[in-house]
Amino acid sequence: MEKSKFCSWEGRVGIYYILTKLPTWATFSVVFVLFTIIVIGRDILERFPYQVAYSAIVGEGLCFIAMTLIIATIMQRDKVRIPELLQYKLVHEMIVVWSVGISIICCMFSLESRSGSRMDIYHDVVMMSLIIYSAITLLPIIWFNGERYEKWAFWSFALLWGGCFIFDIIFGRINQFLWLLHHGVTLIR
Repeated sequence: MEKSKFCSWEGRVGIYYILTKLPTWATFSVVFVLFTIIVIGRDILERFPYQVAYSAIVGEGLCFIAMTLIIATIMQRDKVRIPELLQYKLVHEMIVVWSVGISIICCMFSLESRSGSRMDIYHDVVMMSLIIYSAITLLPIIWFNGERYEKWAFWSFALLWGGCFIFDIIFGRINQFLWLLHHGVTLIR
């Protein structure tokens, strides 16, 4: 049986199913909580709720959430064009495994240069996996289904996030632990 070019909500898998079924406010709440865990975890585990990287504050705390909500709005429409390859559960499972694997490898190589706290590990393994999985699966949705204003907003948020990341690298904020040390803040490990 040939898959249709457009996929009704019954045929959606992975993040497509979740974004279709969850109300927008619930999608916002879930993503917001996933990012808030980092600040609360740092407060509990390191005794200081820091987040000095703009790519984390603005990029993940605003841009990623807004981009996800744009996609959720699109996914809740009656007919959404989803590439055939991304209509299979196995493909989504493989993308998740690949995303987690890449995140773990990145975590292993970057952890020594940062605080090495559990929240850095949480960010690298959980949040980075979510971001990679979302990028692979959601970019085709905005590309094929987004209205002009949705695409404009989506790519504006992506550019803002990228700009914040570059700013963080240039001004040493990407390594938040080291940045805090250079500014007189000592954290408990």
